[in-house]
Amino acid sequence: MSLEVPRCPSPVHWTRRSSAIREAHEAPKARNSKTSRRIQFGCTAALVSAGTGISRTVFRTRHVRRQKGVAAPSPKMQVKPSSVYFLLVVSCLSLLGLTMPMPAYPTIRAQYQLSTAQTGFVSSCLSLGMLFAVSILPICSDSMGRRNVLMFSMFCTSFLFGFQVYALQHLTFWHFLAARWFTGLFAGCNPIFKAYLADVVPAERLPRFMVFREASATFAFIIGPLLGGYMIKEMGVKGPFLLTCLCHMVGFGLLLTQVEEAEKTQRHGGRDGREQ
Repeated sequence: MSLEVPRCPSPVHWTRRSSAIREAHEAPKARNSKTSRRIQFGCTAALVSAGTGISRTVFRTRHVRRQKGVAAPSPKMQVKPSSVYFLLVVSCLSLLGLTMPMPAYPTIRAQYQLSTAQTGFVSSCLSLGMLFAVSILPICSDSMGRRNVLMFSMFCTSFLFGFQVYALQHLTFWHFLAARWFTGLFAGCNPIFKAYLADVVPAERLPRFMVFREASATFAFIIGPLLGGYMIKEMGVKGPFLLTCLCHMVGFGLLLTQVEEAEKTQRHGGRDGREQ
């Protein structure tokens, strides 16, 4: 009995088998690389198309803007612009009652033979009355109207500054202090000026006009003592108070003829809570 020895595969057979195995392994990679190249090409084409569309849109928008040549319209005020500017003038005039009499304090001290502490009462009495006014008058303006309360305040302070002139010439020092305190009860208008601006000026432009209001107040502190000193030189101690009386009456006239009333607002509603 003879044993058969298995034949060893020929080298050609091994070569074919190795190449078949290699092709089987490389086939998925080739498919994946083709797929990735297709995806990459598709994304690139989409990005180019999107970029072209965006650039066309931007170019068309710019072209239309150049053709029209019109900027975006700014919000309008609820009143004439002149009303706001005249209100700023009145704001300056209202503060002259605080700044113009300052140069008269040494003359008043000499006239009544006051001590240093008593001289301070001349300014403090007016501020004490204003403390009450700034708490009450703005609340009244919410229901009665900004312009109406401002006119009432300017008219009363004009009359009372005239009474201070009379007190300086014919009455005692304590009567003069009482007149100063009573004048302050109607002189707290600064919050109302700001509330009027907030009512009629659009929110985008409001900060600018608030700066204008502060500038008008600063101007009153600059020009007031200068005018007060000149009036003392020309007319004596009564000069600053007499000119302040006239300035407040001019402010009353401007409010009456040049300033429009702001829309009434509910007290807690703000600008969005207007009465229908």
